[in-house]
Amino acid sequence: MCEYPDPPAQRSLTPHFSDPVGTVANCFLDDGHGHQLDVCGENTVVDARLIADTLFKSSAVETPVTIHFDLYPNFVNHTAFMLTFVDPVPVSAEGTARTLSTANAVAELKVRKTTGKKSTFVSVGQYYMSLSMTVTT
Repeated sequence: MCEYPDPPAQRSLTPHFSDPVGTVANCFLDDGHGHQLDVCGENTVVDARLIADTLFKSSAVETPVTIHFDLYPNFVNHTAFMLTFVDPVPVSAEGTARTLSTANAVAELKVRKTTGKKSTFVSVGQYYMSLSMTVTT
């Protein structure tokens, strides 16, 4: 049995979608599993996967960053949402720790849409977002 602590401590984050690049038509986006993402405000995300391709390369000063996430603990590979930073995010290193940090960067939010057996990510919009995260090996 696998349980998340209360409040969730690992693989969780709190994205703020309060600063869109353009206008937002609808503030709530369904994940297809009965949960809604608030694309006009703050959310608690209890399942997040960070993809930062060059984060632990010794010469890395920046890395592309994508965050796949769900609004509930999900132990399969198909997350409902994907947040991709348009430009690489700066990286700093201290020992085995790597810190990603950027302010007011543009990130694109996508939602997974499934038709039959085929699923694809569809763009919802872009948001100005800050990111500060330390990852250790």
